Amino acid sequence: MNTGGYIEYLHNVFYVKVLGPWNFEKFERYNNDFNKLLIGNKYPSYSVFVALEGDSLMTPEVSETFKKATTKRNATGLKNVAFYLSKSACLHAFKQQVRDLYQIL
Repeated sequence: MNTGGYIEYLHNVFYVKVLGPWNFEKFERYNNDFNKLLIGNKYPSYSVFVALEGDSLMTPEVSETFKKATTKRNATGLKNVAFYLSKSACLHAFKQQVRDLYQIL
């Protein structure tokens, strides 16, 4: 998969681990890998558990792309998303970003 993390699927849950920074290039790699898994397997219903280690704050570009990807996934089986942050210097800012995004969706 990717260096600096992984994506695994087990019992209707995708487990995603990403080592920071959460920049656009890394987000795109993981988003593309995730899309390939979804398209290749057609999961009817699933949840996602994301563990972010290190710098987790999303740039505006990542935030917008994340919002579009999540909207699409909500329409095709995504039921729940959980984030676990560790070693983040901007924990509260990231929590606010995610809260704001999911209130829109």
